[in-house]
Amino acid sequence: MYKIEFVSKRVKKEIQSLNFNEQQIVSVILDALKKNDGNLVSEKLNKFPDIKRTKKHRVRIFYKIDNDHKRILIGKVCIRDSSSYNHDMREWFKHCA
Repeated sequence: MYKIEFVSKRVKKEIQSLNFNEQQIVSVILDALKKNDGNLVSEKLNKFPDIKRTKKHRVRIFYKIDNDHKRILIGKVCIRDSSSYNHDMREWFKHCA
């Protein structure tokens, strides 16, 4: 079982800004990540192969897996829009050790 960690307070705020149904989706995804559930579809990003994305409906969660410490670092939770991928995603994880 993996431990879920948010890289900053910003991630909690992103989740809180979602509507109730979207928050439920995030909860289900985080539980599946925590259990390392094989049913969860995750994709490596072409530009940043160490960062993965999982999506369900309009919700996108960007994360990294730290197998050494059995933790999953959540870098961003957002709703799909035209700007979802227009960022240097490494910036979200720059404070992680």
